Parts: sequence; structure tokens; C-alpha cells
Amino acid sequence: MGLKLELLNNDFVEKNLKDLRRISFRVQEGAENYALTEHNKKEILALFTLSNITADRSVFDLSFGVVPEHRQKGLATAGVKMLCEHIKNRTDIRLVSVIPFNPASAKICKKAGIPPDNEYDKMGDYAIRNPNYVAETVTENSL
Repeated sequence: MGLKLELLNNDFVEKNLKDLRRISFRVQEGAENYALTEHNKKEILALFTLSNITADRSVFDLSFGVVPEHRQKGLATAGVKMLCEHIKNRTDIRLVSVIPFNPASAKICKKAGIPPDNEYDKMGDYAIRNPNYVAETVTENSL
């Protein structure tokens, strides 16, 4: 099965909100929403949301959900791995935190190779740290 992960625009989200609610999807201000689909097909198999949690937009929280009839097929793990690669190709994201709310989500984090967040690990959180992050520096010339 050839899978692709694509960024959803707000128009798509608004038009398909009823179907997206099947995955407990909620529109969040400033969030980036990604759909996992099969190549050449329109059906959404899973959704992944990066919600901004810092003023400088360098730290995000990741949440995800799979359409009920497509669960237990490894789609969440595949999508999280694809999203991790996408994050590494960006220089504006420093960290993505994943807080698994159930054992299945924790298992997905482990299978996707996301390490526990030892720096802030209080609740069994996981973190994707981007080695390619470049902090914006403010210089006298950039003001």
C-alpha cells in the first residue's frame, strides 16, 4: 500500500469536518493538520495534528487518530514515521511532544522510534527533537 502524508488546507477541513469528526478531530487555531491517504485515492485513513504550544512556534504537540475501520493496520505508526521525517526537513521546529493518552498510542510512539522525553518525562511523554532546528537570532541589522 503506497501511502502519502499531505498538509490539509482550511477549506478542505471545513468541507470534510463531518467525516473528520469520526477520528475525534477538532479544528485548532494555528495547528497544522496532515492526512494520511493512499496514493491516487481521496479517502483519509488517519489524521495527524501539530498544535503550536509556544510563542515562537518552535515547539508543537502531536496528536493523531485513525479511522475506525483502518485501525490495527500499522497506519498510525507509518504516519508518525513519515511526519518525523517531515519535521527533520524543517528548520523551524525544535521539538514535537507526544503525550500518549492510552497504551496503544504509547506503543505507536515506541514502534515509530520516538524516544521518551527524559528532560520533561513526568507522565511517560515522548519527544521528537529536531537536529536541524535553527533558532532565529535577532541582530541589530535585522531590527
